[in-house]
Amino acid sequence: MQKSFFCIAFLSILFNGLSLWGENVEEEDLSLADKLDGLHYYKDGKKGALATLTHEEPESYELHLEEWIETAPSIADASAKSTPPAAKKAPDNKVFEYRPSLTEHDVYVRGDFLYWKADEPETEYVITHFPPQIPNVSVGAVGDLEHATFDWQPGFRVAAGVVLTPDFWDLEAQYTQIDPDGSAHVNASDTNAIRGVWNQETLDTPISASSHLSLSYKTADLIVGKRWRISSRLLARFYTGLTGAWIRQHFNIRYSGTPPQGRTTAIRMKWDFQGGGLQVGWDYDWFFGKGISLFGWIKGGLLYGHYQNRTFTEIVPPNAQVIENVRLNENRVATMLQLALGPSWGKMFSKWGINAFAGYELTMWFNLHEQIHGNPAGGSAPRISIHPNAPLSLQGLTGRLELSF
Repeated sequence: MQKSFFCIAFLSILFNGLSLWGENVEEEDLSLADKLDGLHYYKDGKKGALATLTHEEPESYELHLEEWIETAPSIADASAKSTPPAAKKAPDNKVFEYRPSLTEHDVYVRGDFLYWKADEPETEYVITHFPPQIPNVSVGAVGDLEHATFDWQPGFRVAAGVVLTPDFWDLEAQYTQIDPDGSAHVNASDTNAIRGVWNQETLDTPISASSHLSLSYKTADLIVGKRWRISSRLLARFYTGLTGAWIRQHFNIRYSGTPPQGRTTAIRMKWDFQGGGLQVGWDYDWFFGKGISLFGWIKGGLLYGHYQNRTFTEIVPPNAQVIENVRLNENRVATMLQLALGPSWGKMFSKWGINAFAGYELTMWFNLHEQIHGNPAGGSAPRISIHPNAPLSLQGLTGRLELSF
């Protein structure tokens, strides 16, 4: 009985050991593919099976997903319910075949040819068609006012900049210069008596009047800008920074009386402003295709600086006699507004690019042009002009060529 019990126990242990050993052997013989058999994944409504790529070391096994679509209705229904929304259309980057990239380092240089005309009110210098029946009577202004004007003149603007990584802001320096001038002349006749607007002091009605205007205009900018892509065909650039201006104007007038008793009156007026301040601007580039776009900008500035104004009048001959010498020195704020618009064309190559622009540009300055002059009736007491803060404008054609590297 006892022997039978031990036999039964021994056979039971042996059977269980063989079973465990058999299971271990079977487990070791199983491949990773067999172990993963029956395991699936679901992605985008599709059912996929797991497969393996064997290697010498078990740690280096790489699981590869091989998608397959099951035709079972349950799978089809699951796929229909989990279908994601349509993907957004990829942006059209064709514009960057013609314009610099917004995410690459860039260095550029630019040159502008300016063909501008300066304009400003408060430059009247003579009254024509003054009634001949009262040529020497002190009366108010009667007749037509003639203005001194500037001629069309060339100028230039140069700039250079660099796009800074990692934020791709650009740093730019720019300089502008133009020196317009203009002259005018009027002679009296039997049917066209003239009279000076400023102190003429010629002892009789002038037989001629002449004027000469000259302007020295220089500005410099140091700005930081950021380029943006508003849409697939609209690029923009916002910028701000420092601006400086050195602007000087001379306005000379001469009245000549009838010789030998007549005298000549020479009037010299000038003002100049030197100041600096801040500016903010916005460039826009509306791309049409084939490198062609509508390009322009708008910017404004606020500058603070020193302002001088002087009017000096003398009469000759026989001896030079000063009859007016008034000066103004003060600090003041000047404002500036600039607009431009025109067609542009550009092309980017493997390592460089080119861009050309031709359009209309208008720049307006306020609180600069001011004339101080005497009483036109003949007195020398100075008075402020009727338009003490007349705007100075410069407008005309701007041609541009820019190279990017």
